[in-house]
Amino acid sequence: MRLLYLWELLDIYLIPNMQHTTQHNTKGFTILELLVSLSVFIIVMLISMGAVITILDSNKKAASLQASVDNANFVLDVMSREIRFGTEFVLSGDKSTLSFTRSDDKSTTYQLTNGVIERSVAGVALPLTFGKFSVDMLLFDLTYTGGQPLVTIYIKGKSGAGSKLETLLDMQTSISPRTLSPTS
Repeated sequence: MRLLYLWELLDIYLIPNMQHTTQHNTKGFTILELLVSLSVFIIVMLISMGAVITILDSNKKAASLQASVDNANFVLDVMSREIRFGTEFVLSGDKSTLSFTRSDDKSTTYQLTNGVIERSVAGVALPLTFGKFSVDMLLFDLTYTGGQPLVTIYIKGKSGAGSKLETLLDMQTSISPRTLSPTS
């Protein structure tokens, strides 16, 4: 007779229906599957964040440019209103300063000082440009046609000066005063 081993006894008497094959837990993911899915997720997020950062930079640049255009439009509007009713226009030799007499008989001068357009009324100078709008060039042109003056203003500047959001800005307008000038 043969001696039965312990496991054979258990197999015969105690656990007759149990199979001796090992079972694998098939629920969940392997570590390799988790690493691959995490890597794909990280790559997609990096690409998405790059796009978001680009959009935010573009938005900042557009806002800076809009603020500078608004500032330049304000300056041109103020200058146009005063020049339209002005008389006795005098242009400096380098065409960077325009002086005239306003409708209220006050002497007014427009000039560029350290990147800022200034307006001097009766000797008191006040800046017209502000913020991150830096003016590189302010030129005036004064011509007379049949005794009627025509003033052309040219502004060249930068919005967002000194940053990576810097954008060049060129503006020009012409104004014909409403009153005839005695100078021809």
